[in-house]
This record gives sequence, C-alpha cells and structure tokens, in this order.
Amino acid sequence: MIEKQELQRAEKNISGVKELAEREDVHAEAIIAEGRPYEVITRAAIDKNIDLLVVGSHGRTGISRFLMGSVTERVIGNTESAVLVVKAE
Repeated sequence: MIEKQELQRAEKNISGVKELAEREDVHAEAIIAEGRPYEVITRAAIDKNIDLLVVGSHGRTGISRFLMGSVTERVIGNTESAVLVVKAE
C-alpha cells in the first residue's frame, strides 16, 4: 500500500511533468497506480488505447541490471504499443 508521504511526492512529480508536457502542447494524463511498474504501465497502455509509450532508461548493464531488473525491457516485452526509450544523462 502506498504511504501518504510517497503518494504526495508522486502527485507532485507527476503534476510537474504534466505541466511541462502541456506547455509544449502535448496532451498528458496523470495516472498514479500501485503495483509492479511494468504491469501498471502495460495495463494503462491497453486500457487507454495508447499508441506510443515513452520510457526512460538508466542504461545499467551487467550485475546491477541483473539484480535490479529492467522495467523498460519488461514494458517492451509485454506491450503491443510502440515504445520510445530515452536514455538518462
């Protein structure tokens, strides 16, 4: 279950991203959901009939990637939507 402080931080972050998108005339819808990230993302893509998912990648390799897993890889492998991967700086 999401704790109140985590939920407030999520709401602040997602509203900031939504505002940035809308300033660039990009439609954005904020969704906060609980669950495994890749499952939540792929379910939202199906439910919202999303054509393109844009996801970030930290570019981890080797043992850190093995231990941490890759949300981006799981999203790519479990969605029928196109996926644009943006590598973090």
